Amino acid sequence: LVVYFVLLIVVIPLVVGLWWRKSSKYLEDGIMQNTAYRFWKQLQENTAPKYIPGILASAMEFQELVPRKNTQAADLDRLFKQVQDHFVKNQGDTIPDILKVKTLLYAYLLRVEIPASLREDLDIILEQLPTLLQGLLNISIDQRFVASTCNILEFSQYLTQAIWFNDSHAVLKQLPHLTDRQVRVLNKNKTAVNTIAQLKDDDEKKADLVKDLSPEQAKDVQTVIVHVAD
Repeated sequence: LVVYFVLLIVVIPLVVGLWWRKSSKYLEDGIMQNTAYRFWKQLQENTAPKYIPGILASAMEFQELVPRKNTQAADLDRLFKQVQDHFVKNQGDTIPDILKVKTLLYAYLLRVEIPASLREDLDIILEQLPTLLQGLLNISIDQRFVASTCNILEFSQYLTQAIWFNDSHAVLKQLPHLTDRQVRVLNKNKTAVNTIAQLKDDDEKKADLVKDLSPEQAKDVQTVIVHVAD
């Protein structure tokens, strides 16, 4: 009987209270209320795609899930130097946790190799982004920001394909196993290659493209070229 009363009076209210405290932090679309406020403050009627990584990086979820660690500082600083020329200014750039997430997002979109100490954090960030993007999209729709809504949808495509903004080689980068350097090899002479269809019957170009890949990887590339070109 005593155990029953302890369960009824202490345990159940405690569990319900903890659940309510956690659930009250989130909106119906799954993002934190504080995150929604940050998004709302930064989103403008004509927010361009290049500003969206910085807006997403300000999400409170990331400060809880992937805070900046002292053990990651050296790797993060080196990574930042590799992508900083592409940075655009956002609110919160001076906050270390936000700058970390923004740096990782830029590195992902630019296909810069991620140091081992940061790969798990990047995976966590990418797992959260669909929910955060949907929350940002909902705010834009509620505000009736037509241009920003279109730009958020456009950015979601860049994110899905890991492509930088207005990349002229975006289509070729959808081929498996390829790096920026290998794609650039295709355009080292006057005959530029911008589509996968151009590779289908050009054995010399295909040979240049896969010369640094393993036989299995080269086969994957060839399979995609055949199917996409058709």
